[in-house]
Amino acid sequence: MTDSSMEKLETKIQTLEKELEAQKKITKNALKFSVGVSIVCFFFIVLNLSIYFTIAGGVAGNERKVQSVQTEIENLKIKYKRILLNEN
Repeated sequence: MTDSSMEKLETKIQTLEKELEAQKKITKNALKFSVGVSIVCFFFIVLNLSIYFTIAGGVAGNERKVQSVQTEIENLKIKYKRILLNEN
């Protein structure tokens, strides 16, 4: 091989090595970005679940309270009927 062919080959090798390093950096940055996005998504999933369970707990607590008030109303109606029957 001639000197000019060797120089061209060395230049091409250097260019390819630089391109390889650039691709490695891009891949590394893409991985970091992907991990960052995953963490943010996980945070929002946890936040949504937290809101969901808070609402579900509130609804369940409200349902128990409604049942309790309804039972109390029924008991008071029964007492009221007894009082009316005793007066007659």
